[in-house]
Amino acid sequence: KWDGVVSDFSHNYSFKESFDVIDWGCGTGAASISFLKSFSNQVNQITLFDRCSKATAFASQALQDAHPNIPIQCIPMEAAI
Repeated sequence: KWDGVVSDFSHNYSFKESFDVIDWGCGTGAASISFLKSFSNQVNQITLFDRCSKATAFASQALQDAHPNIPIQCIPMEAAI
């Protein structure tokens, strides 16, 4: 599902500069992983938020495995509110 959304987005929009990504409610990181398939060369870093620390840890590891050169920051949800 996320791959289709990102594919449509990437065909209709472009970014002129690099940027940071905030994944609020990251869960498994599926949305960020799909997003990075198209835009990894423009992403400076990813910040992950989720109310479940296990989900954030899982997403962080999955993103590190897929894109080891992109810094990932995990912030506990209680620190973000």
